[in-house]
Amino acid sequence: MNKHGVYVRAIVTTEHHTAECVIEGSHTNIVKVTLDGKSTYALQGISQNANKNDEKSIPDQIKAMSYRDLVSIMDNMDEEDIDYVMEGVRMNMEIAELGLDPKRKLGLGVGKSMMKYVEDGDTRTLGNKIKAISAAASDARMGGAPLPVMSSAGSGNHGITAILPVYIVAEHYHKNKEEMAKAITLSHLTTSFLKSRMGRLSPVCGCSVAAGAGAAAGITFLLSKDLHKVEKAVEILVSNLVGMLCDGAKDTCALKVGTGAYEAYCAAMIVLDGNELDGPQGVVDETIEKTVANAAAINIEGMTNVDNIIIDFVSRRYAEEDPSEHAVS
Repeated sequence: MNKHGVYVRAIVTTEHHTAECVIEGSHTNIVKVTLDGKSTYALQGISQNANKNDEKSIPDQIKAMSYRDLVSIMDNMDEEDIDYVMEGVRMNMEIAELGLDPKRKLGLGVGKSMMKYVEDGDTRTLGNKIKAISAAASDARMGGAPLPVMSSAGSGNHGITAILPVYIVAEHYHKNKEEMAKAITLSHLTTSFLKSRMGRLSPVCGCSVAAGAGAAAGITFLLSKDLHKVEKAVEILVSNLVGMLCDGAKDTCALKVGTGAYEAYCAAMIVLDGNELDGPQGVVDETIEKTVANAAAINIEGMTNVDNIIIDFVSRRYAEEDPSEHAVS
């Protein structure tokens, strides 16, 4: 098979029917669907290179911008924009509440376990609350809850990490709707800034690194309105979590969402307490643009074989199992 990049051919067989779906180029680009050998959908003339000569994509446009230019977008928000951002809070909190429901077993149950260590209204356990609620939303999502999630940079778990920590801090400190929405918007923009450089699908866990950086930025801005401190919080988050692997979409994503959310809060608190990196060290460079470029280089160049290794041992695992265990009835 002479295929490069993302290519998935999935076949589902039941007692009466067989369906096939082909995804190519990007993980949401469905190019063919058949039912019992008959085509029900075909995307003609589209491949992973189809948009090469089209106008620049949004990620490419973001990649060409400096961080300060990108985040200045939040200064132009109107009431409709604010309401849209707050709808994301409503959606993601709804699924988090489902993940915390003691009567439901969804995913790994990270959020419910962590919620036991939260004293509501106590600033000393606010980080635990952020971790518990964010992880609970991912528990429910990865456990198949039939509820929507507002995404960030194309990912639902990114959306959970980018939105909920900022919202929880804003609620704790009684911030108004506009302050909250602007900080969450900054979180989304920062998440997109990192994702545009690191790639949409990558060996590094974007929930922790990209969306975690977004949440760190949003929380810091919410409590300081200082973009210098925002950049310093992003540096701390990236230097902390840059090596966290993505080993596939599954229940344990809730662990990484929880980690990204908690460490985002910690990064913000460190900077707001007057502590910051005073110069380049390790992955952290002279500017936020250079720091993110270094993180992207680790991801794109330094970890090129990680996906192949993970796919290899997962494929071997399933090859050794009885296919009937995965049959759909």
